[in-house]
Amino acid sequence: MASYPNPPSVDKEENNRFYECAFNKIVGGKIFTWNWAAFFFTVCWMLYRKMYLLAFLISLLRVGVFIGIGTWINDFQGGSFLGILFLVSYIVDWLASGMLSNYLYYKDLQRKARLDYNLIHKKPTDGFALFLGIVFIPFAYLYGFGIWLHSRWKIATLKKQMAVNPAESVMK
Repeated sequence: MASYPNPPSVDKEENNRFYECAFNKIVGGKIFTWNWAAFFFTVCWMLYRKMYLLAFLISLLRVGVFIGIGTWINDFQGGSFLGILFLVSYIVDWLASGMLSNYLYYKDLQRKARLDYNLIHKKPTDGFALFLGIVFIPFAYLYGFGIWLHSRWKIATLKKQMAVNPAESVMK
């Protein structure tokens, strides 16, 4: 396996010993290293570490799972597996984030170093991006929850119609 240089942020900041250790493991060929901050705060952690594209894609994936698959399960399966689906999808997401975040961060820093694009010296954290993540993510979940509630209401209305006029409901 090829040896990679340490990203500039590790060499210049004394308080990043955690990342220095994790990056040394990655250089040694170990892709899976654990990061508790990324496990608990996946998208916010990515925004804090200036991994904007990946944070956006993860958010889209989460909202897509919540809206797309959740609505399909509600419409066709009666919603019985909805809670299990979300629990499993988020556990998988959290575990993948905890295990792969250091590797993804390392690759992102390498890419930025190759492009001579190091924002660490300009501004250590981007407060607007973190604020946007804190506001956007709950809004996306509320939007998905609203769609889920609407589909539940639609199912309940159809069930009531079928109970009142079963023959008429079948004909529609």
